[in-house]
Amino acid sequence: MEVMPNKAIILIIVIIALISAFSTYQYYFNRTGEDTSRSERISLLMSLNLTDYETAILFDNKYSHLAANGKYNTTVLEFFQYWCLNQSLAEEYLTIFKDLKEANACLSEYYEKPKRISFLIEHANATELEAIVFDNEFNYLAMGSEYNHTVLEFFQHWRTNSSLAFSCLSILQNIEEANKYLSGLEKAATNIFSRDDLTIILSIFTDKEEYVANVDKNVNLTILILSNKNLENVAIDISGFKNRFNKHVVNNKWIFNTQVWQVSVNRGLNTESINIDIPCSPCYGIQSGLNNLTCRIKYDNLSLSVTKTFMFKSGS
Repeated sequence: MEVMPNKAIILIIVIIALISAFSTYQYYFNRTGEDTSRSERISLLMSLNLTDYETAILFDNKYSHLAANGKYNTTVLEFFQYWCLNQSLAEEYLTIFKDLKEANACLSEYYEKPKRISFLIEHANATELEAIVFDNEFNYLAMGSEYNHTVLEFFQHWRTNSSLAFSCLSILQNIEEANKYLSGLEKAATNIFSRDDLTIILSIFTDKEEYVANVDKNVNLTILILSNKNLENVAIDISGFKNRFNKHVVNNKWIFNTQVWQVSVNRGLNTESINIDIPCSPCYGIQSGLNNLTCRIKYDNLSLSVTKTFMFKSGS
């Protein structure tokens, strides 16, 4: 049996000692680094002033695996805020969605919605039902738990005619433009067509609410067509001013000297303004009292009309 030389034995012992020393150093280095990271994470949690030291430790024990490079990012800190408000609810949402950002989004909605509803009730004199319905539909317009003045203005238009306000905003895609458009409809007559992928809002208004024969020579009629898509030429028929035989005196031929009037309708707001000569009252038998003008647009199978009523006086 050969005996290993003394030098070889000594070398093996040295190598084993070095490996042991390195392993021990690495263990304590990692342990110290982890302890440092943990201390920094807990200090960060405590700096938010949301809870006590023991609760911060509890959170870190449960969710240290969410740390990146030993630190919590803003997404984790947001979750920590909700967790401090209601631990079981936050943990339930995280279990359901399996994604921290999705859980945060739902938790945010859970806590912000009642605040937004209270805000509408307080600042817009809304009923609770109005506030809930509006918030369900337009909460994406909120800034945190509040709505700004522009949205509150839109809310008032929505209260007057919810379907009109919704359709207008969906077409214009800009709340300031929607408010501007809706504000101009105070004395207008309006009708909406919405089917499949086509939505059109037709509005008309006159320059005055009362006309006097022999004093007012014409009516200025403004036609607003709001469309969610570009259309080819759209046929428009105008009729109004009924005589004693209940027949319309004014029509396309009266206005344009032709039966056919077409306009090109583009996506968004389209405006047409025309002057209509007022028929001679005794010549055509136009009676004093309420009278009207009707505008009808036709496109493929679409037929949409709206009637504007005004006062007509035959004069002395």
